[in-house]
Amino acid sequence: MVDGDTIEVEILEVRKDRYRDLIGTRKVRLADINAPELSTPEGQKSKEFLASMLAGKEVLLDVDDVKVTDRYNRIVAVVLLQHNATHYLNVNAFLVEMGYATVWDHENEFNPAAWRLYVRLTPSDESAAGGVPIELVALALLLLLMLLALRVLRVR
Repeated sequence: MVDGDTIEVEILEVRKDRYRDLIGTRKVRLADINAPELSTPEGQKSKEFLASMLAGKEVLLDVDDVKVTDRYNRIVAVVLLQHNATHYLNVNAFLVEMGYATVWDHENEFNPAAWRLYVRLTPSDESAAGGVPIELVALALLLLLMLLALRVLRVR
């Protein structure tokens, strides 16, 4: 985890050729949310909460089709974590619901007011994160980053 609204992932697969250049290790900015700065106790808590949720897990990224990346070359996306056999948790919305982040609506394809906490995804469905067909969502494996940043451990 970089902080409470940015993660580092290893993108293993993309479902649309347009995103082929995203494969590899990348930083992802969670779309339309803002976590407190790391220099604050709240920022540290937000980062720790996000790390406890996602470290070593496979997630889907609903990538922003408007800009794809921000000015820091981070992928802008809604992060979806598998909840059960049929539903995914919208991590962006969950961080807001739990008080670890606030909505910060940017110019992109997403509408945080329309987010659902749990999203049912099938190959023919559209995600609630932004109305993007599942074929446009990248599959990623989060890297568990050691706090000392001395080594990276991949956990499946």
